[in-house]
Amino acid sequence: MKALMIAVKEMVDNSVEYSEPVLIKDKGEIKLVQIGEFIDKTIVKNGHKIEDGVESSKINNCEVLVYDDKTFKMSFKPASKVHRHKLRDKLFEIETVGGRKVTTTGSHSVFTLKDGKISSFPVKNLKIGNYIIVPRKGIELNNIKNIIDLREEIKRLPKNIKEKLVLHGIANKFNNIPRDWKRFDYIPYLYFEENKLEIPEETLLSVNKGRSKIPVIIKVTKDFMKLLGYYAAEGTCYDKWITFSFGSHEKELIEDTEKCLINVFGENINFNRIFAHPTAITVKVYSEPLSLIFKHILKTGSKSYNKNVPSLVFNVSNNLQKEFLSAYIAGDGYVRHGKITVATVSKELSVGLQYILSLNGIAYSILKKDICEREFPGGYKSKCRESYYLYIYGKTLSDNQYNSPLSRIPLDESGFREILLQLNPLISYNNPHYANYKRYKHFTIDGAISDLDEAIEYRRNGVGLKLKKNISLFKSLLLGDIGVLQIKNIKEVESEHSFVYDFSVPGSEKFVGGRGAIFLHNSLDACQESGILPELTIKIKELSDDRARVSVEDNGPGIVKEQIPRVFGKLLYGSKFYNMRQGRGQQGIGVSAALLYSQLTTGKPAIVISRTAKGKTAHEMHIRINTSKNEPEVIKDEKYEGNFNDHGTYVEMEMEGKYRKGDRSVDEFIKQTAIANPFAKFVYHVNGEKTTYSRIVEELPKPPKQIKPHPQGVEMGVFEKMTKMTKARSIAGFLSADFTRVSPGTAREILKLSKVNPNMKSENLTREEMEKVWRNLQKAKLMKPPMDCLSPIGESVLEKAVKKDLKVEYTAGITRSPDVYRGMPFQIEVCIGYGGNLNPAGTAQVMRFANRVPLLYQSSSCAITKAVQDIAWKSYHVEHSNNNPTGPLVIIVHMASVWIPYTSESKEAIDPYDEIEKEIKLAIQDCARKLKSYLAGKHRRLLEGKRKGLFEKYLPEIANNLSLLSGEKDADIRKYLEKLLSKGVIEESENGESEGEIESAGEESS
Repeated sequence: MKALMIAVKEMVDNSVEYSEPVLIKDKGEIKLVQIGEFIDKTIVKNGHKIEDGVESSKINNCEVLVYDDKTFKMSFKPASKVHRHKLRDKLFEIETVGGRKVTTTGSHSVFTLKDGKISSFPVKNLKIGNYIIVPRKGIELNNIKNIIDLREEIKRLPKNIKEKLVLHGIANKFNNIPRDWKRFDYIPYLYFEENKLEIPEETLLSVNKGRSKIPVIIKVTKDFMKLLGYYAAEGTCYDKWITFSFGSHEKELIEDTEKCLINVFGENINFNRIFAHPTAITVKVYSEPLSLIFKHILKTGSKSYNKNVPSLVFNVSNNLQKEFLSAYIAGDGYVRHGKITVATVSKELSVGLQYILSLNGIAYSILKKDICEREFPGGYKSKCRESYYLYIYGKTLSDNQYNSPLSRIPLDESGFREILLQLNPLISYNNPHYANYKRYKHFTIDGAISDLDEAIEYRRNGVGLKLKKNISLFKSLLLGDIGVLQIKNIKEVESEHSFVYDFSVPGSEKFVGGRGAIFLHNSLDACQESGILPELTIKIKELSDDRARVSVEDNGPGIVKEQIPRVFGKLLYGSKFYNMRQGRGQQGIGVSAALLYSQLTTGKPAIVISRTAKGKTAHEMHIRINTSKNEPEVIKDEKYEGNFNDHGTYVEMEMEGKYRKGDRSVDEFIKQTAIANPFAKFVYHVNGEKTTYSRIVEELPKPPKQIKPHPQGVEMGVFEKMTKMTKARSIAGFLSADFTRVSPGTAREILKLSKVNPNMKSENLTREEMEKVWRNLQKAKLMKPPMDCLSPIGESVLEKAVKKDLKVEYTAGITRSPDVYRGMPFQIEVCIGYGGNLNPAGTAQVMRFANRVPLLYQSSSCAITKAVQDIAWKSYHVEHSNNNPTGPLVIIVHMASVWIPYTSESKEAIDPYDEIEKEIKLAIQDCARKLKSYLAGKHRRLLEGKRKGLFEKYLPEIANNLSLLSGEKDADIRKYLEKLLSKGVIEESENGESEGEIESAGEESS
């Protein structure tokens, strides 16, 4: 009765290089981020799972820009996961006509237009001249920002900056503040933060009580966006002021900058003009808070080489974005040959500008110019930085961009030429357009729209179903938001980063990224395990004394239809060699073996229903196993019409077996499974009676990583198989590539010792040579294998589960540090529970677990039992009988390992290797010491209670006698004595508690 958490996973080596920009909407805010930096932070923050070398992390409230496959309209859609993996493939840089670039692995895909269809295509198979999909039209932005609330922004600043901030204009609203604060109208910002007070909207902000004051609420207006545009073109940010540098002839820009400063920050903003030289004028703004806002909140960059487009610009209306662009162009651009030209030495600014242009449907091209040396009049030479030239089609941002490559459509790749040939319109002979369609390679999109409608109206031939479909697709492409650009260059490149990255976007396999917006394919399939908190329903219905119907239903990711027969109807399906990672598998043949037993004892097939996602079809199959061929037989396969979860799997089997209660029953198995898997919820029905084991924690455990096998954990027979299956070209490469902790140098030393040629193919080794290599590997001094392949329950979580499910009064737990036996990593956890609902008579209960699975049989031969019996329980104030502890006690021992050494094929007992038994014993002793301290304190409190009761019995008589002797009132003396008694007991209890933690001389050493 194990959880049915089976999913088919497929991970391929497809991803994007670390530094590539991607456009995302994170918690409602549009950002341009480096894909690697963003995903690395997400993985650190949210944790990750590893599958086939790919680290995956769930992500919430993050959207990416996609397009609809039918309408080709763009929108933001939620991403469900992010992924990264080691770079194992070649990297290629694609460059389009117009200069957009992106770097991906060769296996990663981009979207291409060919034969009238859009499909994903691996980068390594692309050729110069192919057409790839990019955004063409703008997208209307929602959730736009209308204000900058500095009260919220400041919260994210480091403390050394917050310490400088001072608030003004509000001191008279607060009573309990120092007199000087009120007198001079200032309050330090940290006063509000430390006292969790709300800052009024009308507050002004200064730095170090300086003269310049800025409102804490800044309205995002046309003037503010123009100011940011002027800054991007001409600004420099210092610690206490900001400058805008203009030519002396740019009087309109100077006046507009000054007007914007006053309109945004008020009449009190302090600035003046500085005449740097006859041809240059600088507007200098004396405002330390404004410098702080630009540098630390807006993050504009401070110099020409590190400027960027502030995140704010991505989150305002399209009209305000155009105000930013217009101001930037006015400050740094010029018009030549019918195009606007701007240049910058900042790569980040050039990329940001490209994305702002794309969001507004403005076509451009970009050219990178390398570092060069220029000679000026008079012989002066200067080195010029690497620079980026942006060319915007048209003389203004609102001009028709008919000369842009994005305004044209390729006739052959789009299928338009073929559509016209099939329609063969009557006017094709005398209309010059149709002559152009025969001669030209491209045509304007606007012209193609009108000509298509005309060709349909005057067609000679009928429109069949296929042609109708092609026309519909082509029309959607013309009217949609996307366009195409030709590939100009593809080259292999290097990366200084060792990882590559990707997104998962359910329902859409794409996102926008690159240096210039390009649609990329998210290639890591979403059929991997979904990271859902498990919820299982198990039902047993007795049909007779020796027959029962068993069903299990989960809320997991479901199983794709094609895989259902093989998962349930093929023994050993999905088994992997050398997959060194902790897993729950216990019997090795799992659910298919249960199906086979059901089939052999009742002759009835298993019923399986599964759905992979909300909105997808649920499939019902009735499956048998062909035992002669070890192949599944599907008796029934149809769409399931009944009610079913959004995702998950249901399995029902009828089998022979007697349902019994007791220590080794299904009831006990479920109870213990719930303890070892506290993140899961179990609902257990037996003959109509329901028991629920609620989850203890609301997050999944950190998943174990997959590692290569350690050579000292591989037996000779397995080693021989590995030599035949390796992809390495030589025996030296096999040893260093297929095993962990074997470096190329170590491999050569072992082969030299074995007198084996390191360049020999491993499959050509003789039996004698193979044995020599294996034996020398066993003797070699190698590092221990990595330990991140383990996933323990955790001592605090285990204690919570024991307290909740077993209702004990006290628990003591420990998770030991990982250790190794025969090259195999393992980790021991122990929790001891005492009292409460536990049986006070008889032997203590020992619960044994291997990789979270209960072991209910063969306890006498198990390492856990032997370790329990090897402890002198008397030293820990625990009664015992025949070396077994007795009383209201439960001992829970969990072994996590990549390979559990079971004593037999039944896998119900752990082999007592010395290293394993020692670790178990040390863990139990640690918990036993804590229990001893608790029992000693409990015993003391019991004795104190008895002494107090005895004294209370004679207290009235003592008080009466003392009253006679002293003349004081009897009631006053009695009250005083009761107070002394209470105080004395408390003090003795407190002192005695610490003494109880000291170990007795007879306790075992650990």
